[in-house]
Amino acid sequence: MPFGVVSVAISADGDCVVAGGGDGYVVFWKDAKSRTSTSEPPTWRSEDLGGPIIRRCLDISDDGNYVVAC
Repeated sequence: MPFGVVSVAISADGDCVVAGGGDGYVVFWKDAKSRTSTSEPPTWRSEDLGGPIIRRCLDISDDGNYVVAC
C-alpha cells in the first residue's frame, strides 16, 4: 500500500507499528513481529486527517494502545 510514508513509530515491545503519510492517513499493524509480507493489509487505517502527517510527528504508546499524529 504505497502512500508516501514520511513517519513511522514502533511500540516498545515491537509488536505494533504505525505509519503516517503525505496523503493524510495513519495506518496501524498489530502483531507486526509475525508479518511475513510488506503487502499485508493494516489492522486499521484512520480517516483522512485533513493534511499530510509531518515527518517525525507520529508516535505510539509503549503498549501500542494509543497513537498520536500531527
